[in-house]
Amino acid sequence: MAGAEPELSRIVTRGEIARGEAVRDIAADERERAALARRFGLAALERLEARLRLRPEGSQGRPGLVTLEGRFSADVVQLCVVTLEGLPVTVEEEISLLFSLARPGEPKGPAALEVEIDAEAEDPPEPIGPHGLDLGEVVAEQLALALDPYPRAPDADLASVTGELAQEPDEPAGAFAALAALKRGD
Repeated sequence: MAGAEPELSRIVTRGEIARGEAVRDIAADERERAALARRFGLAALERLEARLRLRPEGSQGRPGLVTLEGRFSADVVQLCVVTLEGLPVTVEEEISLLFSLARPGEPKGPAALEVEIDAEAEDPPEPIGPHGLDLGEVVAEQLALALDPYPRAPDADLASVTGELAQEPDEPAGAFAALAALKRGD
């Protein structure tokens, strides 16, 4: 999505973040929901709402860090990967992310050149952009992560669908009839 405008954008500026804790409610409108449905390959996105709390962590001994916590919920319609039937799904997830107010590219001292990777450690904080943090895009990304990548209807039977496709017709038709005739030597 580099360079493209986010479908759901709700910017909180760096100045607003620096002023202290803030609560934001987000509700995607019809146009935003339609654009997100296209982006995520959904049959429909009927509702997307979130309540988020931003809290600068300077007072907790973690200067320059911002905690984003909250919850989002969405009503989506995904297509079954077997039958292509529409599957209405309600997604409700908690959000808990850590962001950094340090600007990308700022020197952070000699220790910044050392990179240690610990698979068990928490992810490092994401940098907040020069204009602020886009809460709408954060919610959209969290929705994408929460969606089932292979939605399947409860009664979808892959064997019956593939069985129907594998059955050969009694007599080939069209171009296949011509190929069958060539194969038989007609």
